Amino acid sequence: MTGSVEGRPPLLGRHDAVPRRRWQWLLPLLVGLAVVGLAAGLVVRFTNRNDNPRHAVSSYLDAVQHGKTRRAYGQLCDAFHKAVSYEDFDAKSKAERASSGGVLGSKIARIEPRTNGQRLATYTVRREAGDTVVDAALVREHGDWRLCGFRPRPLSDDDTSVPPAPVDTGGTTTTR
Repeated sequence: MTGSVEGRPPLLGRHDAVPRRRWQWLLPLLVGLAVVGLAAGLVVRFTNRNDNPRHAVSSYLDAVQHGKTRRAYGQLCDAFHKAVSYEDFDAKSKAERASSGGVLGSKIARIEPRTNGQRLATYTVRREAGDTVVDAALVREHGDWRLCGFRPRPLSDDDTSVPPAPVDTGGTTTTR
């Protein structure tokens, strides 16, 4: 046999054959993953909008609860942005968190339509220092619902604006 090494035939049928690269699949895989990641990011970006009033309130409350003041501030209306700078909002949020022990949770009671196209959201914020009921206006800006105009008030025993927490009745499958 001509062209063989130590009596064996050439690897790929030629004398000067170069063995195949073992990692040649890696680059197409990385490019494919990058394209899938980019597509997923765009889908999330354009579907995670606050075009639902309940979602807008829930998203804002989640940001406040987890101390993400920049995200929370971004979900407020333009009029609020003109009246309060982000630095002031951040400082006030930190001061409230320090004085009240932080937000432990929240619960949306209701969202009611108003005649001017706005909505009125009523929700409870649970803090270590006590619960607070908040009425907040929701306005439609730039295609999204944004919170604007907050009226906090203490939770009273006869407050019917917030539904009671679920209680196990013991005898039925429903809780109220």
